[in-house]
Amino acid sequence: NALSANFKVAPYHFIRPDYNPTIEGAKEEAIYFVKKIKSYYLNNKMLPPVIDVEKPSYQKENPNNRNQIDRWSRAEFTDWLLALSNKVEELLGIKPILYMSESFAQNRVDSRVTTNMLWVAKYGINNGEIGDSPSVGDWSKYDFWQYKDGKFR
Repeated sequence: NALSANFKVAPYHFIRPDYNPTIEGAKEEAIYFVKKIKSYYLNNKMLPPVIDVEKPSYQKENPNNRNQIDRWSRAEFTDWLLALSNKVEELLGIKPILYMSESFAQNRVDSRVTTNMLWVAKYGINNGEIGDSPSVGDWSKYDFWQYKDGKFR
């Protein structure tokens, strides 16, 4: 158990704009997320919750909205993401961390989300060595950098 070993952990939510493509849908998604995690924040040992910002790879489940993120402009997607993030913060009292790839940080969101901490994913040759630092779009810095996927040796 990570908490009993004094590691800080965070709940993680994969966004589903394909199921919730409206601003109200984003808020409903936030409400659902917070209902599931709120009790973990009573002891105040958690990192802020994480919102995983990427296109669903299993979009066959909902073919009507399968490319929802691609249909939005940067501003429209940022509006949706802010509705979700702001609702999480309103209900939990903690601004969530946004997890996204370097490409998403550069091309899919605008500067309005830079008040959230950024956990950026940028993989190199995946040998466990740290490569070049990612650029982070409108953020002045990243807070967490995931530079490898899979297992570390």
